[in-house]
Amino acid sequence: MIKAYKWQSCLTLSLVALAYFEITPIKLAQSTPTDIQSNWAQSCIVKLSEQGIISGYPDGTFRPNAPVTRAEFAVMVSKAFPKVKKTREPVQFVDVPSNYWANNGIKQASQTGFVSGYPNQIFNPNQNIPRAQVLVALASGLKYSPTKPVSTTLNANFTDANQIPNYAQKGIAAATEKKLVVNYPNVKSLNPNQLANRAEVSAFLCQALAKTQQASTIPAKYIAGGATSSSSIFVTVQQGARQKFQGLGFSSTVAGSRRYSQLTQSQKNRLQKLLCTDAKFKIVRLWFPAKKYSPQPGDEDMSVFVNPHVKSGFIADALANGCNTLLLAPDSIPAYMKADDTNYIQDSQIKNYAALLVNFISKLKQEYGIQINATGILNEPNDRTIKFTDAQWPVMIQTLRQQLDNRGLKNVEIVTPELANGDAVAVRIIKAIKNDSQAWKDLTAISTHSYNNAATPAIAQLIDGTNKEYWITEAGNNGKEEPGDAVIAASAASRFLNDMNNRVTHWIWFIGHAQADPRDNATRIIRYSVEPFKYDIFQKYYYLQQLSQTFDTGTTFRRSVSSLDKSMTWTFGKKPRITVASAKNPDGSWGIAISNYTAEKFADPSVSKWEKTQGGYPAKSFEVTVYVEELAQAGDIKMRMYRSNSNVNNKYIGDRVMRKGRITIPKVESLDLITLRSQ
Repeated sequence: MIKAYKWQSCLTLSLVALAYFEITPIKLAQSTPTDIQSNWAQSCIVKLSEQGIISGYPDGTFRPNAPVTRAEFAVMVSKAFPKVKKTREPVQFVDVPSNYWANNGIKQASQTGFVSGYPNQIFNPNQNIPRAQVLVALASGLKYSPTKPVSTTLNANFTDANQIPNYAQKGIAAATEKKLVVNYPNVKSLNPNQLANRAEVSAFLCQALAKTQQASTIPAKYIAGGATSSSSIFVTVQQGARQKFQGLGFSSTVAGSRRYSQLTQSQKNRLQKLLCTDAKFKIVRLWFPAKKYSPQPGDEDMSVFVNPHVKSGFIADALANGCNTLLLAPDSIPAYMKADDTNYIQDSQIKNYAALLVNFISKLKQEYGIQINATGILNEPNDRTIKFTDAQWPVMIQTLRQQLDNRGLKNVEIVTPELANGDAVAVRIIKAIKNDSQAWKDLTAISTHSYNNAATPAIAQLIDGTNKEYWITEAGNNGKEEPGDAVIAASAASRFLNDMNNRVTHWIWFIGHAQADPRDNATRIIRYSVEPFKYDIFQKYYYLQQLSQTFDTGTTFRRSVSSLDKSMTWTFGKKPRITVASAKNPDGSWGIAISNYTAEKFADPSVSKWEKTQGGYPAKSFEVTVYVEELAQAGDIKMRMYRSNSNVNNKYIGDRVMRKGRITIPKVESLDLITLRSQ
């Protein structure tokens, strides 16, 4: 039983099993009440009157604005739902005499579970009913339960959702989903604690009866959730700090860095400044070809890494322009370590592979003064010709940690397993590592990549409540790209926001800048040519720069949930249309980002089968309202708004005001990235 004793106008309610029923209309020979002409609920009142569910007064009036007593409400619901199964024994309330005009209606409504009495068999028949209690009564009696997050439903539909009593929230959410809630004149104002008048109760009943296949007589513009276009989206930023974001990054491959040495220092600085300074990238991921470094046991050729990354000036230039974290990315296991007739490393070679990585990191520090801050173990291991079994992963992590510590490299963090997708394989391998307490302790961060399957709630759940970071060590696209490609840019932004909603702390794009490759420019943020020197900035650069200006290093993300695509997860299948993430920056400001990944391209019948099943939806604009629960009690907050899309790059487009935690962007267009940051 649901009770609300703290409310003066209290209606005690309980759930009841509901059998199928039908309404038997009762025709009344009476004229239309004189005081409902042109009333917003006139059609509904007339319909209920014709069915004998409600009636007017002897003077020919209906009094639509008069309050409704508990007795009157009980009679109404007993007439509206005469076939509801009785689930309780009859109660003779001490304040409802057997000859009381509403006795039969109260008894029926009580036995069917729409209403209940107070302690000591008191009913209070003349007590007026608030709107919230009427809606909870209907939801309870009709056995309606919410199917969506309660706070999301309430905040999406009512600007005064914070006034709904705790006891009534589930019932009103369920009633809203079933389109029972009618708000006149403002569909967004529920006024839950206001006394319900006769017109309003009539409207609620009409909507409840409409669920039995009778047509609704209430104008759609007054039905909560009924007049909302599918183009209107409500996103709730849930209360509670989650992970701290530690920055964007980019990779440098060995092949991509070879041409870098042919650039002038001014040209090098220009490229590094664009990323490390102007776009605030902090992490540089450095590919390390382990099988070329040690092609035979005992061989260690530092030049395969030092020439492209160190002697070219690449690392020094990146650090000088603001990047501060170096991540080593081993891409292979030497062939001589492979177990016979398998695709796995020999158990006995695990310590040797760990020693190979540690020797390299140590030499790089001692001989060249390069301090590696974190290291992977094997890039996209399941796609390698030599890899690890699930059982070998914990052993490898423990062995690597021990050898790093023994060589005075305790500050080098381990980031693994760097799987290509955030899929079931990733979940399985991360679980295998987590199940070994020592390996889990030795690991600083889990890691996956962000392509077709980005970070997911299933992976985020594995580190929930732990101190583990989550690195996306590679996000990217493959294939052709030309400047101005907003589809790829919106894809990058949407994945970033998805990953932030799933506890990611570090986010690294595949290749920052490299020699142009017409077949695979999509992997790059900036392409360049050496002779003559020329560079092109791809559209995704501006999207990522805009995001880095919205979310500072050290910002703390919250979890966002959408009324359209729920958790907005970027995974196998069609991609979310709107993705939103929000965080509180170290300076106390709030950042919000909204990405629209719909495009005309996805409506083209000539697109590939892959894009039809794994791409986005056709171009569509959305009205997006974002509600930050933690700011519900705050006053007006001014926010600066920026936009990137096919036509503009990270452009300031004015200020908007957030009120009581809510801010609405009337039109988020196809391939838009909209960001807002409070002042």
